Amino acid sequence: MKCWIAIAVPLVFGCGATAPKRAPKTAAPQKVEARAEPVQKRDRSVSTYERACELGSARGCNDLGVKYLEGQGVTKDLARAAVLLRKSCDAKLPMGCFNYGWMLHEGLGLERDLAEARRLYEFACESEIPSACQSLGVVLTDETVPPDNVRALEHFDMACRGEVPIGCFNAGYLYESGAAGAVDLGKALELYRESCDGDIALGCVALGRMLLQGTGTASDPTGAVSLYRKSCELDVKLGCYVYGMILNGAEGVTPDRRRARELLSRACTAGHAEACAELAVLLERE
Repeated sequence: MKCWIAIAVPLVFGCGATAPKRAPKTAAPQKVEARAEPVQKRDRSVSTYERACELGSARGCNDLGVKYLEGQGVTKDLARAAVLLRKSCDAKLPMGCFNYGWMLHEGLGLERDLAEARRLYEFACESEIPSACQSLGVVLTDETVPPDNVRALEHFDMACRGEVPIGCFNAGYLYESGAAGAVDLGKALELYRESCDGDIALGCVALGRMLLQGTGTASDPTGAVSLYRKSCELDVKLGCYVYGMILNGAEGVTPDRRRARELLSRACTAGHAEACAELAVLLERE
């Protein structure tokens, strides 16, 4: 299942923050929406966060920790970020525990500690941090022996309901594969669509595949091509490779070899090995 589950989730700022509606490529903190501001003003905000944290604000410690993790207005400092996020978590701020757990999970500035990360994810998920539910689901599928797919599905569903679209994709895969129980293709289609609407390229690819093959629904090659096009817009490396392959001669799709070559070239440039190999075959035939 590891090839399907996407582990990357954003860290969160502030008490009311939610996960972004774009597909995360690597784990990265969510940024506070703000207008472009001069460095001077950003520096003042850092000082104010420091004061807030010193006075006992768990949120201040969390947000300052994320700034150090990103190097946002300060020099990037993982060790300092870990100290601040742990302080936030010690004060029982759920998002602080999620963020600190994520650092432990990834081994960023700290020795990797999966057991402690899982404990913190559980606390944060129970405290209604949807991204923590997504991360916990990943631990239960990819890093638990044997995998606990039933519980993982519960947590992916919770993440999806909390507007973390990668959770929708992961839940959809478990419903489609039957890895957590009975196969439910209708539910898989619904969840893949939610993840694609949330700008998860993998969700668009999976939904496109089901429409192209007529899996759990009527075959719809035109709709599938539209979804593959969107996946390319969202993720050049993966999406353009898949879209290029489809235009290179998938059943039910009118071939467009010139466009396929362009798409495979984009994916190859982005670092997709199989796209490079397929592109070489097309160039050899010219």
